[in-house]
Amino acid sequence: MCIYENNREAIKITDKTLFLLGNGCSMEYGFPAGGKLLLECFNLIQEYRYSEKYRYFSYNLYQKLEYFLSIFSDIREKVLSGSLDGVHIPYYSTILHSAYDPDLCMNRKQCLNCSDSRVGEIGFDISTSKHICCREIKEILAGLPAWDIFSELCDKYYDKKTYGQGNLEWKKNNITAVYDALAKLLTDTLFFYQEEKHQTCDAFYQFIRGLKGFSGTIIDLNYDLLLDQSVTEKTFNIVKPHGSFDLFYYEGEPNQYWDVAIVQKNIYRLKTKKAIREFGYGRYSAFAKPLNIAYANINTHLFTSETYQARFVNEYTMPVIENLKQDIKRCDKVVSIGYSFPKTDSHIANLFDSKKIYVIGKNIDDTERIANSVKDYYQHKEILPTSFEGFGNYARQIEYQK
Repeated sequence: MCIYENNREAIKITDKTLFLLGNGCSMEYGFPAGGKLLLECFNLIQEYRYSEKYRYFSYNLYQKLEYFLSIFSDIREKVLSGSLDGVHIPYYSTILHSAYDPDLCMNRKQCLNCSDSRVGEIGFDISTSKHICCREIKEILAGLPAWDIFSELCDKYYDKKTYGQGNLEWKKNNITAVYDALAKLLTDTLFFYQEEKHQTCDAFYQFIRGLKGFSGTIIDLNYDLLLDQSVTEKTFNIVKPHGSFDLFYYEGEPNQYWDVAIVQKNIYRLKTKKAIREFGYGRYSAFAKPLNIAYANINTHLFTSETYQARFVNEYTMPVIENLKQDIKRCDKVVSIGYSFPKTDSHIANLFDSKKIYVIGKNIDDTERIANSVKDYYQHKEILPTSFEGFGNYARQIEYQK
């Protein structure tokens, strides 16, 4: 089938069409790439630490990043075996601490690249070594794809090495701490983009307008609420198997402070934006355990059973996926928008083995890259690339047919 025919079929929407939305949809509106979330976390810290409105947020995020990097590098790098020399200082957090000097890079617009050759020109009285640390921590964080870390931690959780952590039980407890620290850090980082950084989502409004009367299913694999907030009259089903910014887990009954609606056993949806916003800045009940981060290979969460994320997968994600199987049986084609079918998402990708999948990337080259990648890793899928220039371009052309 040629690209033109793929385009024609992809915009021809019936109630048997199933949509699969990935991070590429959200990236059009200011959200960061999933693999760069830790780098974006540091960029937010640097950008807002002098902001009157966001100073507390910036410092709170810095503390979470420092804690995560300390215990993560301890697990990853520590090889001490009884040396009296000493006290191990985790490598990553040491560089972060130097890069976070309160007087470093005050003029962000002039010093975005922390180029040593420009330090004197800009007039900063800061040691070159601190600028080097700033550049180095960015390089380190850019090389730590957030979702891959979950799988790495799971592997370390089940091997027989101690990584300098005393004994296997101690190691497992510390890995669980790293795992949950990363989940909370990513949640806060993504949430800030939801509340403060994303642009107007015209493509989502166009998408919804084009689907007026549509009664099929949209699988949204993003945590953000861009799609949810664009819907005025919902006739279709929105499914979010990886969680959402407005889903929380409570170990006990919901705190009376929160205005919540029961979605499922032990899962509550916050009703008001005020409550959601307060969550974003860390002001939530001590008993509330946010579990939006159900990403990476789903088995990672299930195997590392002590984590809060594992409970979320068991009690929310798995039942959602079971229900999805019935929706997928009823659909005659899948339109995938901004989704790359990563290897870690086999629990989602394998649901569509018998369906035609029309792929829409950020542009034609991105679509081709995604299609080739899926063919290499999921060789039995029928992947049909299109030539739409991103989500917005596609959303303007869809035609719903009752």
